[in-house]
Amino acid sequence: MKNQLFICEHKLIVLGLAVMLVMALLPGCSSSGANRRGKLSDAMGKASGKHEGDRKTNTEPPPRWETGEDVEKETVPAKSAGKARVKTASPPDSGVAANRPNVEEATLAGKDTAIDSVLARPNWFSLSFGKALTTQDGFAGLNQLDFTLGGYISQRWRGEIVIGVGWAPVEEGSELRNSLEDNVIILSIGAASKYYFTPQHTFLGNYFLGGLNLNLMLWQYKNSIEADVYDENGNVTGTEEIDFDGIGGLEIYLGMGFNLAQTRHFQLGLEVVPGIFLWSWQTTEGFDNDVFKPATYIKLKVVVNFRK
Repeated sequence: MKNQLFICEHKLIVLGLAVMLVMALLPGCSSSGANRRGKLSDAMGKASGKHEGDRKTNTEPPPRWETGEDVEKETVPAKSAGKARVKTASPPDSGVAANRPNVEEATLAGKDTAIDSVLARPNWFSLSFGKALTTQDGFAGLNQLDFTLGGYISQRWRGEIVIGVGWAPVEEGSELRNSLEDNVIILSIGAASKYYFTPQHTFLGNYFLGGLNLNLMLWQYKNSIEADVYDENGNVTGTEEIDFDGIGGLEIYLGMGFNLAQTRHFQLGLEVVPGIFLWSWQTTEGFDNDVFKPATYIKLKVVVNFRK
């Protein structure tokens, strides 16, 4: 039973890492965006409710190096014939080999003991909600809901996998508000670690935390825009209407947490978390990002942890 639980935990970790990899690759996976380049600011301007005239964006085919063309194939030199190896006689058995099974059995027993030690530490499920102030242009704050699964790696260290969804109200009267239909949605997955300065089961506790998220920010344009679609040779093959777009990014944060209540099966706390958003250079529809610059934030979170 313990081995099955151990395998399930590792499958969950592998699944989380796979999702993080997929989210990291999403900005380059759009079928039309991969063959189109233009400025995001131009797309935002054409989608604006204040824009008059046609809503076709100025685009061009991507540079040839992005399509993988004109790349010289490296020739692998033929391997020269090596010298014949001379087989030497092995020394007589000194009896060390006879002891190897015992050494291997002891090593396996040690691994089983380590696995049992990890499994003996119960997993914690966490639910948190936070509100943040951010320097991101056009954002009137940020709201975040996170689901977390993790456990104590040692008496003081705890590791977690975090899956979250956030939404950013767009500031009224801003250029972003004129170009977008609704609020911005941010999906995230990442890993976090916490170091507790107090024992696990003390009534009050405090800890240091840090983490890394892969984010995918999504939005809907206020008005549909048009953009040319290019083939691999840079020829226009038609036009496409674009209603939705998105961009990938990285989030790095550090902070402090305080458990107001901390028992063996329940924890209630607050976290103060400053961090930074770093957005990709290209959107999923192929527009060069000249709108969403790196931005900092400070977030206040309420965290509820529980386990069986």
